[in-house]
Order: sequence, then C-alpha cells, then structure tokens
Amino acid sequence: AGSIGIQVFNTTDSRIHFNQIGKFETGIKFTGAGSNVGTAYNQFHLGAFIDCKRGVWIKNITGVGGEGFANDNTCFGGNWNFNAAEGTNVAGTRHLLIDTNSSVGAGWHFVHPSLQDTGNVTEYVAEVQGNYNTFDAPYFESGAGTPTMYWGAGTIGNVVRGGTNVDKVAEAIGGAGTSNQMIRILTNKVLTAVKTFDTTDEGKVIIANVTGGGTFTLPNVAFRSPGTRITVKNVNATTITINTVADPIDGGTTVTLVQWASKTFVSQQLPAANWITV
Repeated sequence: AGSIGIQVFNTTDSRIHFNQIGKFETGIKFTGAGSNVGTAYNQFHLGAFIDCKRGVWIKNITGVGGEGFANDNTCFGGNWNFNAAEGTNVAGTRHLLIDTNSSVGAGWHFVHPSLQDTGNVTEYVAEVQGNYNTFDAPYFESGAGTPTMYWGAGTIGNVVRGGTNVDKVAEAIGGAGTSNQMIRILTNKVLTAVKTFDTTDEGKVIIANVTGGGTFTLPNVAFRSPGTRITVKNVNATTITINTVADPIDGGTTVTLVQWASKTFVSQQLPAANWITV
C-alpha cells in the first residue's frame, strides 16, 4: 500500500521511455508541486503495467510550496493488465486515474493505449476527473463483464475516439454537469425482438424489424454521458413504442413510432436528467 514504482516530478520538455512496471500500488505517478512549476510538454513512451492497482496516476502534490500542475503531455502506447486471481471488479483498481486538482488533468493525449482486463479485475479501466483529455484508438479487452470508463462530476471535453471494442465499453458518471464523448464504431444495428437498450446500442441507428410490435426501453439517463444518442427507425408495419425506466422523454413517458418513422433520442442531465428527441 502506498508504493510507487516511478514518480515523474516537475518534469518539462522531455522524452522518457518506460519498460515493464509491476506489483506496485501505483506504477507511474505523474505529478508536480510548487508555484507555477509541474510536469508538462513531455512525450512519455509507456511500456507494460502488470498487476498495479493503478497503472498510471496523474495527481499533484499539494502543500509543497504551491500546487503546481500536471497537464499537456502526450503518452504513446502502454499495455495494462491484471492477474485474474486478484478478483473481480476490485474496488479502487484502475488502469489509469486522472485525479482531481485545480491544475491537473487537462490536455493529456493518450495514443493507442492498450487497456486490457482479461480477468475482469478492474472496477474502471480509466477514471477521468480532469478536462479536455483525449484517447485515440485505445484497445479495450475484457475476458468477462463490461469494461467501464468513469467520468467524474463536472468533467467536460474528454473524448475517446474509436478503438478496438469501443462499442462494448460502458460509461459511468460521477455526477451532474459532465459533457464528454465516446465515439463508437458500428453505426447500424438490426433488432428483430424488443429489448431494453444498453451500452452496445449507444451511438447507433437501431433498425427495428419486429413483426409483432412491442415496447423498447431506453436506459436511465443518470448513468449515461450527456449527448449519448440512440436513433430508432421502425421498418415494420407494426407500431412500436419507446419508453424509459426512470427518466422521461421530453417530459413525457413514451414515444410511438409507426412504420418508416425515425427518432433520435439524446441524453441530457441539465437542467434535469431526461431524453430529448430530435
């Protein structure tokens, strides 16, 4: 507990290569402290993180001559994984944690990180408490369960742009005021039976071809990032109904789609958690 493999402290304008790091509570901690100093404008080439409770932890050290900062860095690669014997959805486990501080967690760019979890050990593959961070083409893998990205309350401008298995990744939200984006790959999905929509349906056009009609259910907005879209098109002659578990649709409870009708449902949390239709 409390162990750190490598700490990168008040480092700027550098290029650093890491190899394999394992068995620490934190593999690498990127941090800074002091007045107007910190860790920024670097290129970090990441290696393998084996069985670290937190592979990468981005957080400032406070109370040491000022807060400092840790932002505006680029990380290339990186391979995260756990020993399956650690357990399932272990509390506190994250491949990557961008932590809270007023001057931390902005402008980090992760290029093709491999956020694997073949044993379904992680509670969250990544937790983001900062703003305007970008993940390009990450590789998501889970042997069981669903990998989950966690967006902290009030976080904005964070983007996951595509990547392997991005359609299978869930999103968890720590509170209101979030505005982040996960750009998914598959755009169309044909359904021949009614269902409750889930994370595999988000961002897609759902082609509903259900002979007997029925009711499709949207997921609770409180557990979805604002801006999440689900488009439903009814191609069958039988009318279908869209409803919600808890949060309303434009202040109502249901939407009816006749044949060839199409409607896009967009999640929002402000001013209240609901689905709006466009």
